Amino acid sequence: MAFATLISYRKVLNSIWRPALGKQLFHQVRYSSLVKIADERAWSKKTYNNAISIVRCAFDFGYRDHSEHFNPARGLRSARLKKADRPRIDPFTMQDAETLIAAIHRDWGEAQGNYNEFRFFTGLRPSDERRKSGGERGIRTDFRPQVRSASYRFGKRSAPQ
Repeated sequence: MAFATLISYRKVLNSIWRPALGKQLFHQVRYSSLVKIADERAWSKKTYNNAISIVRCAFDFGYRDHSEHFNPARGLRSARLKKADRPRIDPFTMQDAETLIAAIHRDWGEAQGNYNEFRFFTGLRPSDERRKSGGERGIRTDFRPQVRSASYRFGKRSAPQ
């Protein structure tokens, strides 16, 4: 599990599940109490699914040592995401992309502008960027960027066309 994923899982567990479960022992948590905690909040389907997935993961790990007991988190169902539930993709126009890249060139210099232009048009995500940059782990030679359309808009990304 990636370090960033672990941090975000801990945030969800510490802000939602642990305060609601209190000092209950792990094996004393009931399915009904998990459902009640999940239903108390007004979540979007995606956020609900993420929170349920995280608690399921934690309970699955905890019940590895207690396979003779029932894992109450296994009964939690995810909400079905339909096409209408997904946000509409709002990609940059080519003009927006060129304006943004020109501003980076102007404000940060040619090297930073060229680097960000590469990231922008290949769809290189920050996690890929860190992984491909080499550093102490050595430079990877299997990196072949996929050319993608200018599809970024405030952190949202559409699938390549």
